[in-house]
Amino acid sequence: MSKLLFILFWFALSISSVFAAGKKEAPYRPVLKAGQEITVGAYDAETDTFEYVFNKEPAVGPNNVTPEALQKAIGLPGSKTDFIRKMQSENGPIYVLKKDLPSLLLTELEARKKKSK
Repeated sequence: MSKLLFILFWFALSISSVFAAGKKEAPYRPVLKAGQEITVGAYDAETDTFEYVFNKEPAVGPNNVTPEALQKAIGLPGSKTDFIRKMQSENGPIYVLKKDLPSLLLTELEARKKKSK
């Protein structure tokens, strides 16, 4: 009887580990909430991203974002090209976010670098 219980217990553990191995947690994506103040930094044409600084915590970073996400978060109208040109012409513009700003993960940034080559 104890052998049967042991086998059933082992089988139950094996099955649960198989199902648990199939689940993958999504990586944590840093998101700045609307109302936060940021300083927009340099545009990197290779990765098509902007660097930015969260003004409450300037030592945290690097923080990178796509032009589309940045434009949407700060609420500036116009085309992507005009937006990039405007950001490049200003020296460290400061904006208060009108919408949440999702940052890129470092793995996404590396993938963008590889894709551009």
